[in-house]
Amino acid sequence: MMVATFWTVYQNKKQLTELKRQWKEEHSPNVVCELSPSQDTPFLRLHVINPSNVVAENVTISIDDNLDYSNYPKDSDLPPIRTQYISEITDFLSSQKFTLPPKGSIYFNVDIPIYGQVTIDGYIVVTIEIGCTSKRKYKLYPSNFKYYSELDY
Repeated sequence: MMVATFWTVYQNKKQLTELKRQWKEEHSPNVVCELSPSQDTPFLRLHVINPSNVVAENVTISIDDNLDYSNYPKDSDLPPIRTQYISEITDFLSSQKFTLPPKGSIYFNVDIPIYGQVTIDGYIVVTIEIGCTSKRKYKLYPSNFKYYSELDY
């Protein structure tokens, strides 16, 4: 009888721990990002999304540029690229805190060109912090702008 009681208490504790974890996950903001094409220009933009049912407050965003523009055609009809634009947007983002509503999103122009055959090698690393509770890093590849991978710490 004692062994059965111990086993039941042990299983109930495991189940309660799992229920607490699930509740916390469902009631915590979860902000992710991706690169998406701009509606009106041939450039990519950073799309930051809060897919959770909770408001994400005090969201900070930073970008590390690891892009290689050496394959970009210099003598063509394509407009010149502004390689300093990502550093400009990074400076802007470093001084801002954002609030994203549930299921809300925000876009930032990062001026990474996507012209037909032209591909920009490399990636950008986007770090998203939500207050002091969550910090995630994402590697975003312009060569496949719908692909992203979360970096492990």
